[in-house]
Amino acid sequence: MRIDCRGLTADEVMAEGLRRAAAAPEPLSVIQLDNVRWAGPLLTSSDPELIATVVRPGLAAELGIAVEVTVPPEARTALPRELPAVDGLSPEAVRAALAAVAGLERRGAPVGVWREVAQGLAAGHGPVPLAGLRAVAEALPGLLVLDGEENVRFTDDAAHHAAREAFALSAADQETITGVLRRLWPEHPAYVSWALPVHAALAGVLPELLTDAAFVARAHWYAVWQGMVQAWPEGVPADCLASDLHYLRVQGVRPAAQGEWVAWVHHAAVSRGDTAFADALAAAAGPLPWRTLWSRWRLPGKPGAQPEVGWVDGLSVHGHGEGWAVADHRDSPEELRGWDAVTGEPLDAGQPWADSEPAPGVTYAVNRSRGWELRSEPVAGVPRAPRTVGKAVRPGEISGGPTGGPSCGSTLWVFAGTGGVFGAAVDEEAVMALPRDPWAELLVLGPPTFSAPWPAPWPLPWPPSADDGPTRAWLEEANAFRTGACRPLPEALIPDAVRHEPTRRFLSRVGWPVSHGIGALHSPDLNADGLRPSADHPDLMSGLGQAGARRLLLDGADGRVFLTHHDRSSPEVHLAGSGLERLLVLLLLQHTAWSAPLTLGGTETEDLAESLGRWCRTVDPEAMASPAWDGAFDDLDAAAQDYAMVLDEIDAWPS
Repeated sequence: MRIDCRGLTADEVMAEGLRRAAAAPEPLSVIQLDNVRWAGPLLTSSDPELIATVVRPGLAAELGIAVEVTVPPEARTALPRELPAVDGLSPEAVRAALAAVAGLERRGAPVGVWREVAQGLAAGHGPVPLAGLRAVAEALPGLLVLDGEENVRFTDDAAHHAAREAFALSAADQETITGVLRRLWPEHPAYVSWALPVHAALAGVLPELLTDAAFVARAHWYAVWQGMVQAWPEGVPADCLASDLHYLRVQGVRPAAQGEWVAWVHHAAVSRGDTAFADALAAAAGPLPWRTLWSRWRLPGKPGAQPEVGWVDGLSVHGHGEGWAVADHRDSPEELRGWDAVTGEPLDAGQPWADSEPAPGVTYAVNRSRGWELRSEPVAGVPRAPRTVGKAVRPGEISGGPTGGPSCGSTLWVFAGTGGVFGAAVDEEAVMALPRDPWAELLVLGPPTFSAPWPAPWPLPWPPSADDGPTRAWLEEANAFRTGACRPLPEALIPDAVRHEPTRRFLSRVGWPVSHGIGALHSPDLNADGLRPSADHPDLMSGLGQAGARRLLLDGADGRVFLTHHDRSSPEVHLAGSGLERLLVLLLLQHTAWSAPLTLGGTETEDLAESLGRWCRTVDPEAMASPAWDGAFDDLDAAAQDYAMVLDEIDAWPS
């Protein structure tokens, strides 16, 4: 079986391979992927690489057969040695005309777009009329084709790519094209919505355009992702709209219509608290199939901040005045939490709604592998959602729809999942007109955006208010070593063997914390037990406690802290921190990562682990190069689960 990948996205090639294999009358032995190098709906595309490196092995593993990328003979298009002479066009204008058509991102473009872009690139070299462009195309019949009077294209992909090499565009040229396309958007919306994001990225202005709600509302989602690959080759910056768009891709969001896409971007803006952008986005987009009214949902890629709500696993609906309350019972009745279903305002569990029976006439739904269901039966009218959104309830109808933009429906749905809870006004007819097929959650393709390291939870190595090291107040603040943990050591109790003055100063002014596991530190009160020479390492001092199961040993001469070997019979020690202060900051960073609330898991966990390593290398590069930290950030998921139990035990510990 052969699949022609020309113009197809990686997702489409994967789906086509699975569909045709399932429909084949006899078992297949091999699938051949043709024209992979011409894959993708845009000329600047990551699809060829994705098909070769992800789709091919993915199909092979799924179907248990060979999948091959065919390698055709090298196709080289012979471009004319000299530019054609065209009456009424200067040589510079002819070159601009060819550069314009070669630089366009779609395989075919309206002639009107070609003319305006060519005129922009030929600025200062005379006019570029439509008659001149037709003459250019007629002079190069083996290269360009005019489909009637409306569209221009190259004879084939090889010719288009060859022309791109011959008439390469600079970033300034791309900025010119970007400006032209923005002006042409009302006249040629179908073309511009696809092409503009990539031209903007190549011009270096896509980050700026992503702050423009009108651009975000109209730009095609796939083209935006493809542009982001070009705009941020070192990773999409965290904690901004671009990061939200990246994580929508990671979650498998694949809209069937622009309105479905904008609804999810609008949800991200509301969840981020940027109501001005969210309202502008909704106004620019027009009616949406659904629209977030309120959100207590944690977006992926936001380190360090504890969410208001956290994971909400299930909801019930109760009467509340003239409206409804939605409640999350969590693990016990004592943890009952409630929100006004229309406004999202938290409700006091002591109010009458908390003791009432669930309201009648409410629809409940669960997001399963086949879509939204209840007791294995499909539930209609619920917006498609990634699997991070697991439960939904439909209290009923609301009057007037959302404010601050066009109405998008009057049915209230409240959703819950790993990021928290949010409410939306839904146009159920518009939702039912969209495909119901759930989005993939395992093999997520699409333009390969990835996250840049997240910003650290505080200025590294410690807040600037601490002149020469972390203060006691900072170490003891919420989510750190707890109030009263740091116990300053009187000078008389600091052994003479501690000759390093900064270390003596830290011990006497700030104090070594008493910890029952924060950041993996288990440490006693030095005022009671003191520092003393280690029996098996007489040049080092014990008494600081343990990091995990390994003992911490202090070098009193220079303040460095060492960690004993995993194998207790081994005499080896390895550098854990270049000083007491930096070691504590490393452990607090570890604590922050292990206790961070994550919405996604998987990719988000990997991003956090990558960021944690970057933060720690900033704080103490010498220690991070030591074997003491080898593998410290591997399997962050498992470490976080274990740490949650440790924190529960710490919270139960007598203060």
